[in-house]
Amino acid sequence: GADLWDRTQYAQVGLLAWQVGLWKLWQSWGLEVEAVAGHSLGQLTAAWAAGCYSLESILKLAVIRGRLMQGLPSGAMAAVRAGAEELSEIIGPYADELAISGVNAPRQTVLSGSARAIETVLKELETRGIAASRLPTDRAFHSPLVEPLLEELARGADALTASAPHRTWYCTRTGEAWPADRAPTGDDWARQAREAVRFRQTVEAIATEGCQPLLALGPGATLAPLAAEVHSYASSKSSA
Repeated sequence: GADLWDRTQYAQVGLLAWQVGLWKLWQSWGLEVEAVAGHSLGQLTAAWAAGCYSLESILKLAVIRGRLMQGLPSGAMAAVRAGAEELSEIIGPYADELAISGVNAPRQTVLSGSARAIETVLKELETRGIAASRLPTDRAFHSPLVEPLLEELARGADALTASAPHRTWYCTRTGEAWPADRAPTGDDWARQAREAVRFRQTVEAIATEGCQPLLALGPGATLAPLAAEVHSYASSKSSA
């Protein structure tokens, strides 16, 4: 039922399946993709599209990740219309239970952590006139709250066969292209689950390499305008 989509363990696998289906549809139309990158869960799909895993293996990794995430204590996330540097100072007192989990655009940053810390920071942002809103999730992805699952996630990923990418695969944890001669490891996936998604830096790197147009692969349209904004900004800088 519809309520299953509200449970992380089902939603993550469902989203990956949706993305794989769209990828195969594009391929059936003869579309050739030069490089891939993924935002949070999308990085699993990107790893599969880059040739690092079989479809069976990447589905197993999504199942492991979703199950472990579902078992975490509840948390919260919020999108903020401010830069990461500005927010770092504001959230400093809550570093044990709150973190910047995504840098999506020059002034679009995501916070993730305990519900208490998120609510406190949202009130502080309101007093400063900074727009922010809660995201529709009860988990705190890419925050200190995920640390209890990282060891088991790494073990699960290490049990799967992985290869070096066959096409350019950008790592949204670092904002750089993945080494062409290295397969991802369990430690890589643990760090990917914990550290911030550097979406802005990744799109800037892709733009610098001249890759265009960009195609967003997913059930929604949240990232497409952000990617277009960052790509346009980075392209104008590189051509100046």
